[in-house]
Amino acid sequence: MNITGVIVEYNPFHNGHRYHIEQARQLTQADVVVAIMSGNYVQRGEPALLDKWTRAKEALLNGVDVVFELPFAMAVQPGHIFAEQAVALLQTIGVDTIVCGAEHPEYDFIKLATTSMENHAAFTHYGQTYATTFYQELLKQTGVDISAPNDVLCFSYTNALVKNGWAKEIQLLPIKRIVADYHQSSLPTGTIASASAIRTHKNTEIKQYVPQQTAYDLEHAPHTKAFDSAWWPFLQYRIQTTSVADLGKIYQVTEGLEYKLKATIDQAQDYTEFMQLLKSKRYTTARLQRMLLYVLLNISDVQMQTSLKQPFLNLLGTTSNGQKMLRLVKKQVEIPMFSKIGATERQKEFALQYQVDQVFSTIGKQPIQNIGRIPWRIND
Repeated sequence: MNITGVIVEYNPFHNGHRYHIEQARQLTQADVVVAIMSGNYVQRGEPALLDKWTRAKEALLNGVDVVFELPFAMAVQPGHIFAEQAVALLQTIGVDTIVCGAEHPEYDFIKLATTSMENHAAFTHYGQTYATTFYQELLKQTGVDISAPNDVLCFSYTNALVKNGWAKEIQLLPIKRIVADYHQSSLPTGTIASASAIRTHKNTEIKQYVPQQTAYDLEHAPHTKAFDSAWWPFLQYRIQTTSVADLGKIYQVTEGLEYKLKATIDQAQDYTEFMQLLKSKRYTTARLQRMLLYVLLNISDVQMQTSLKQPFLNLLGTTSNGQKMLRLVKKQVEIPMFSKIGATERQKEFALQYQVDQVFSTIGKQPIQNIGRIPWRIND
């Protein structure tokens, strides 16, 4: 069976995503398309607009055969960790190809991933982020600029394949991202817009850019309130009532950031001002945003490291075609595969996921996300 994998967030699912799936199936002649999808929180450290079940159903109705959740511990991470963990799950399933969108699909990502970084001194200067330094050094050595968001992800997926010795068994196939730029905030002509633009416009304005199910869900399904508004008071409370010592135990609260959090929390009138007080050349906005989410969710470094060592596959939904694949791969998958979460699972591998999803339901005013939920079954 020819299995093609995609690594996605679908926040929300739109026509560009459907094009990606169609191209992935066509170019690889896939029998099955499997999506590894971020759950209720996305990579940059924000709650998703719609919950994971709603987004999984949208994907299944628009060309994906199987949707597995990328667990929180893997999803809300810097790009290289996000990529490596997602690729590892696809490798466990036995995919033949990973198809990713790229600004420059013509790049030789394998060659870039195997380029030796000789100027080690560049990485000892802390006037900018490590990622910026890395891209600059790669540009100097190869003449190739991979700083565009989707190029970075394709590079990270390739690097994961090379690093783990999977490049011979899994092919990476970049395809051209069409029309809408990743960060584009306006709605262009045509039928494809960025997820960023869709999230910030009214439902009546975005119907031409999304499939029918997404349009319905954006109109009727519960929406998660923005982190910088509805979640801000809870973040204030956590920082104000947590000691410096305990803040220092939170994942990614490093290099004295616990002191800066305590020193600045009462100075800020809102989340935007708080972020401005925290920002420096050393840390990207995404890095700080993820850290603040860890603080709000009370995730310790020990808890995160434990979760990263306990990978699992959580099935969110499948088509009848996808079920055929599941029957074949279940015997070869060496990590737990869940289709229902009970008391045992939520106390073991699923403990962190259960914790963060409970908060998502409470603050995000969303339905219960795990106990009692079963995967979608969509007939082809």
